[in-house]
Amino acid sequence: MRVLHVTSGWPSEENPGQGVFIQEQVASLENEGVDCEVLRVNARRTRFSYLEAALRLPRLVRRGRFDLLHAHYGLCGILVAPLRSVPSVVSFLGDDVLGTPGPDGRPTRWSRLVAHAGRRAAARARAVIVKSQRMAVALGLPGVRVVPNGVDLARFRPLDRDECRRELGLPCEQTLVLFSGDPRVPVKRFELAEAAVDRARRAGAKLELLPMLRVPRPRVPLLLNAADCLLLTSHHEGSPNTVKEALACGLPVVSVDVGDVAERLRGVSRSYVTPPDADALATALLAVLGSPGRSNGPEHVRDLDLGSIARRIRSIYEDVLRNGR
Repeated sequence: MRVLHVTSGWPSEENPGQGVFIQEQVASLENEGVDCEVLRVNARRTRFSYLEAALRLPRLVRRGRFDLLHAHYGLCGILVAPLRSVPSVVSFLGDDVLGTPGPDGRPTRWSRLVAHAGRRAAARARAVIVKSQRMAVALGLPGVRVVPNGVDLARFRPLDRDECRRELGLPCEQTLVLFSGDPRVPVKRFELAEAAVDRARRAGAKLELLPMLRVPRPRVPLLLNAADCLLLTSHHEGSPNTVKEALACGLPVVSVDVGDVAERLRGVSRSYVTPPDADALATALLAVLGSPGRSNGPEHVRDLDLGSIARRIRSIYEDVLRNGR
């Protein structure tokens, strides 16, 4: 089976975390015997990247003899939709379905247009994959497959906290709360995380808030094991991998109800889902940090290892090639 992946998310030197879950998914599919090639649409390089990809894609498809095209992100789905000679699968990632909130908290006009165009592309695809049930409902198309991103459980596993801190140069006595995301991205609501931490400090907690920004991928497992809690305050998410990776490391999680986080945290000890309110988040942080220890998260992510997810996606590919859907 030969598959061309078309994606606008892929790790780079300036942004090593961007699209890393797509890179890992492609690698895991190759481990399952799928011959993969990648066409990267580098939208950060130039605003004409999608046009360049649209011009290049038909030639690449004719030359590559692909059995299937897999587009990651709604706009990439638009690129593959006209190529009717090869069946396509479209994976939606989050804001390409839910929209990107502007300063007023409502999806921007541009993101609504992207979501609308993505839905039209999805209607022409042989299979559609989303990361959470919430996304499936929002997309509103029949036969949507819910397949969350996988986790490399060989790398993301419980490690000794103090040893990880020493390797990272972090003081062992510090109480460390990780912020999941880039503070400069409005959808992540860093100001809400700051307000929650400020309220927890006023209640007597001594803690530091550390954004996970441009952390080299090999050091992410160390950081998750070195921390005391992960804090997620986003407006919306698909199926945030950082939460699943934190669970695999036994790191407690405090999060707003976003994406599939509530589902992922069901039955997980020392982890909480709260309303998007600074006081509620602070209360949850205090509950977690008041009783030091790890969560039982590793037992809740056993079905999310990269190999299992890759086999589910390969099964979707086989259904498309066998039945046309």
